Amino acid sequence: MSLVEFLTSPEAAAALSSLRESGVDDPVKVVSSLRRTFDRDRAAALAELHAGRHLALAKFGASAPSLLYTRESLEQATPLPVARHRAARVAGVDLVADLGCGIGGDAIAFRAPVVGVDLDPAKLAMARHNVAVEGGELRPVRADVAQFIPFPVDVAFADPARRDSSGRRIFDPEAFSPPLSVIVNRWRPVATTLCVKVHPGYDRSTLPDGTEAEFVSLNRDMRECSLWFGAHAGRHPTRATILPAGATLAGTPEAVSIPVGDMGPWLYEPDPAILRAGLVGDLAVALDLVGIDPRIAYLTGPGPLDNPFVTGFAVEDVVPFNRKRISTYLRTRDVGRVIVKKRGSPVDPAAFERSLQLHGGEERILVLTRVGGAPTAVVCFAQSDRA
Repeated sequence: MSLVEFLTSPEAAAALSSLRESGVDDPVKVVSSLRRTFDRDRAAALAELHAGRHLALAKFGASAPSLLYTRESLEQATPLPVARHRAARVAGVDLVADLGCGIGGDAIAFRAPVVGVDLDPAKLAMARHNVAVEGGELRPVRADVAQFIPFPVDVAFADPARRDSSGRRIFDPEAFSPPLSVIVNRWRPVATTLCVKVHPGYDRSTLPDGTEAEFVSLNRDMRECSLWFGAHAGRHPTRATILPAGATLAGTPEAVSIPVGDMGPWLYEPDPAILRAGLVGDLAVALDLVGIDPRIAYLTGPGPLDNPFVTGFAVEDVVPFNRKRISTYLRTRDVGRVIVKKRGSPVDPAAFERSLQLHGGEERILVLTRVGGAPTAVVCFAQSDRA
């Protein structure tokens, strides 16, 4: 029986259930307990499934208990809502090549047969199982992506390794494994669509002509950037996509200047995907908002907005930046807790909050920024409190 077959057996399911009921999470104790019944490899694999169960649930939802993974591969796997969004962009294709498929975190979302390429046979076996759990088909190929001979395919998707041997993140696309240029040069000629996942901080200025960089956030957390080439690439250089809402905005970075005006009753923070895509000006025009400073990506307007592209804060007051003055202002309003946000300010939010020494029963959001060029504190309520 292979390790993957064992991990999907009733015996493994019973062992994992017993671990959950025991409440034991210490890795040493978990492995020690499992070694009383299983050999080293099986005990280690079960321990990884047990240790990663909470992260798996966060990334894959209801499918998580049926999926197989290692801790490392799970940490690097794409959250299912992001993978499903990418797959929806190429819905209707007949064949996908997943280059460096790992445990199949992206492949499970495609609604087409997937050729999964990876050097690790255990990951390939897990990927095949995981894709089957979601009702799909993965055809495993054990090979080095950099050496694997490209073939005509509807969609080629690549998620190159972006960490070095010590686990540190790599930001230079040419230091990825395989390098971005190798993937593009080898697969762009044979794939109708090529999509390459890169890090969220990808430098837009290096974007090749005819390519779309899609910056994707999930629950206001910046998750990734995908570079699109070919048939499914948009006609604009960048796109911001906000999940789970599915809202998207495309344009040319910084092509639209942010109109600047007076502070209104509401302050709006653009979603991080909008910021990374360089589309704050496009968003301001689309929502009829203005900026508070030419160099600050906060917007302002007259009323609450139910819009996935922004988070709104009701403005209580605008106070010139002075710690004593801000502290006095908050104390007179019985404020004992503040959530400090900043943009365009060198202040450390946690240290600044401690320095205020507040003890009241009220709460505010304190935005440290610049308004019209001047260091300023904007005292706000959350939109849910004032909408």
